[in-house]
Amino acid sequence: MDGRVVQRGLLRAVAWCALASAGHEAAAQAVDPETQRARELMARVRRSMRSLDELLGSAAPTEGARRDGSWRTLDARLAAADEQAGEVIARLDELIELARQREERREEQTRLKPPLGAG
Repeated sequence: MDGRVVQRGLLRAVAWCALASAGHEAAAQAVDPETQRARELMARVRRSMRSLDELLGSAAPTEGARRDGSWRTLDARLAAADEQAGEVIARLDELIELARQREERREEQTRLKPPLGAG
């Protein structure tokens, strides 16, 4: 897949989520399930990214780790970070798919709308 296509999809997903989360003043109104799912995914991505940052920061090898053999613990942390990064990517992929589906529905509605003044 072309990197620009992925980047555009990711930007659309992030923009959509930003718009969805900016609508807090409309909290009294019902939120559609897609928007709610996008909000949940973004919150999980933020938490996971913070956790990954901490995990990778704590996994930085030190001279002491090399001497005392605790590098095995570092390897375990890096493996956990790799697994967590895969989960973040899956959530971002889901966000991109939600945004793509929403965009397709919006385009379909636009095509089906009669032009102004018609009728």
